[in-house]
Amino acid sequence: MSKITASIDINASPEKVRQTFLDFAKYPDWSSFITSVKPRDQHGQPINPGDVLEISLLMPGSSSATVMKPTVLENLESKFSWKGVLGFGFVFTGAHSFNFIAVEAGTKTKVVQEEHFSGFLRAPLLWALGAKTEEGFNSFNQALKVRAESL
Repeated sequence: MSKITASIDINASPEKVRQTFLDFAKYPDWSSFITSVKPRDQHGQPINPGDVLEISLLMPGSSSATVMKPTVLENLESKFSWKGVLGFGFVFTGAHSFNFIAVEAGTKTKVVQEEHFSGFLRAPLLWALGAKTEEGFNSFNQALKVRAESL
């Protein structure tokens, strides 16, 4: 397995879902998987490709958060993505994306969250953490759905 994908249908427009997704300050109120996203050195500016984020993840069943510092690849109306590297790129890399797909004439949104993994530690890390990571993706998607539909 070199890719993990989780998707969900949300009864809200892509604009509303994306706005909910990008409201990083509110994550502690509703997300138990991605517990914090902090743009580094943004000072209120929009997030652009090349910017670094500081992301705290709480894997299902874990009591301590993992902090990663990926680089933003895209911040588009239909997609937000980043790339994280452990050590050097040949060791372990994860390219993560959130796709916001309009359905039913834009009244609903299909969110597809996926991560492509590479590097020589890919197989052992995914063997150890793949199922929990997929569970975390699904948990986040469900929490995003509840949040976006309640606003």
